Amino acid sequence: RLGLWGLAGTVALALGLYALGYKVPAYLLPLTAATLLLLLRRETRTETAYLSLLMFTGLLILLGVEFFFLRDFLGGGDYYRMNTLFKFYFQVWVMFGVAAAIILPQLWAWVWRWQWGRQFLWRVATLTLLLAGLVYPA
Repeated sequence: RLGLWGLAGTVALALGLYALGYKVPAYLLPLTAATLLLLLRRETRTETAYLSLLMFTGLLILLGVEFFFLRDFLGGGDYYRMNTLFKFYFQVWVMFGVAAAIILPQLWAWVWRWQWGRQFLWRVATLTLLLAGLVYPA
């Protein structure tokens, strides 16, 4: 019962933020709430708890950066938040990268249960995204 009220409150708050023009926080709030629920489950494996903690922390940082920023030499221009965004987003990308490294092998093994056609499409899409990401280091 409490979870249903929490879900309704989160959706109402997200819709209110969206109506006020805070679009990014409106998208991030339900994701942050969902990862918090995953984090607070009683019976969970260690990998899942660590994955939930990484995702929750990363989403919480993203949500915080939308409302708070450090005043610096860019304070008077259009780029008044850029220094804060770059400094904190680096940390978030590392957290999400570690989370992806945890979840990808689990998803790869789970896909074996699917039909051959869907399995093939998922694996091709995953390998394509992985190879596209490897263009940057090269």
